[in-house]
Amino acid sequence: MKLIHLESNTRQVELECLSEPKDLEIKIIVEANAIFDFYLFANLAQGQSSVNIDVELVGPEAAFNLIGAYDLREKAQSTWKINIRHLASHTHSNVFARGIGRDKAIGYFKASVNAAKNLQVIKAHQKNYNLLLSSQASLFSQPFLEINTDQIECSHGATVGQLDPNALFYLQSRGISLLEAKQMLTEGFLEDVILKLPNESWQKSVRVLMKGQDQAGGQSSCMVS
Repeated sequence: MKLIHLESNTRQVELECLSEPKDLEIKIIVEANAIFDFYLFANLAQGQSSVNIDVELVGPEAAFNLIGAYDLREKAQSTWKINIRHLASHTHSNVFARGIGRDKAIGYFKASVNAAKNLQVIKAHQKNYNLLLSSQASLFSQPFLEINTDQIECSHGATVGQLDPNALFYLQSRGISLLEAKQMLTEGFLEDVILKLPNESWQKSVRVLMKGQDQAGGQSSCMVS
């Protein structure tokens, strides 16, 4: 397990990219007035992988943000589990992830937020949107909130759907082939997440990863910083 402990009044930003099966386990502790921004992207075509992230927000104004996407193809199986515990008042968390399922891939996304009793001014938000590109692929989304205080601003959303047929029809009416139209909409679905990366260099690296152009030898062009 990787341990990340942010001391008070610090900020840390990390990017993690997965292009081969891997078990990623991270424990994150965030002290007062500290912020941890974690960007996680995966493009997997085989094997089983898991991501387990456990976060504790232990001081006032501690914040954790997770933004990421996963593209699963062939017979890949992947599970993301994110558990966030708000242990102090005036803490904030945000999880935003998108997933794509192709071929016979299977993906699970489970995110939970726990706010301790009698805390004040807690903000917790979760969004997980998924796109199925095959009738044989399966994607599951399970957001969970355990709230023991009234002083909270929270929201969660989870969807599993297919490409919009109206959008496909519109693009085809403009002379674009069905295959190209599907590719354009799928790339646009991911681009909304990629544009949240903090710099163009990371955005470029993640685009290469998610297009599957950089998997020779299982290496990814994304760097961890």
